[in-house]
Amino acid sequence: MANTPMFLERPVAPPVEPTQPLYNDADLLKVFKACKKESFDHRWVWEREWMRNIHHVNNRQWVEYIRHTNEWRDVKLAKWFPKPTNTKIAEGVQALRAMFASVNIGVNVRPVGSNPENVAVAAVADEMAPLLHETHVMDEVLNEADYWFIVTGNVFLHTYLERDVKHGVTTIQVPDPVTGEMVDKQIPNGKGVTCALSPFEVVFPNTYARFADVPYVIRLRWRSKSYFEAN
Repeated sequence: MANTPMFLERPVAPPVEPTQPLYNDADLLKVFKACKKESFDHRWVWEREWMRNIHHVNNRQWVEYIRHTNEWRDVKLAKWFPKPTNTKIAEGVQALRAMFASVNIGVNVRPVGSNPENVAVAAVADEMAPLLHETHVMDEVLNEADYWFIVTGNVFLHTYLERDVKHGVTTIQVPDPVTGEMVDKQIPNGKGVTCALSPFEVVFPNTYARFADVPYVIRLRWRSKSYFEAN
């Protein structure tokens, strides 16, 4: 009689042979440099306007643009020359942020079609929306997003799974690469996070008329050298 597995017996997966990666670090770095060069082409035209708006909101209004350094500098005037500023810009930004904060943004999830699976998923998503809004701290995220939207005219909401030890750790069993015995390993837990990104933190080619046609997006982050050495 054939040796058939019993009911509820867990099948043993065959060992997976290690495979070589399709691309090495040099290939990936070459692609990244090409994408970065394409994305930063003529980007200074928009960054110049964004920085000017931020300076004006912060009451730094006596500035001039230096093209060869791509930065705004204070206008050189005599010390005795008065430099009056207008606080109406900052007051207008705060008024608009208060107006946006008073709007209660909600969602109404509807199924696409009459498929039972779509109806069930839409019902669960509709019930989970308030919980996800609280878990992702969306009130604070949207408050920050309102600032970037008003001042620069651009803002991006990035939702992702963040794995960090601040969310706790989980102990799993993994084989030791030397002895082959099962040993404990701690991995950080994941948590859904949404953050508001300014236009300075998102880079993509500006030659496309629609965002849906953009082939890739680069998220810029500022990290210290020790951070990359530790990770």
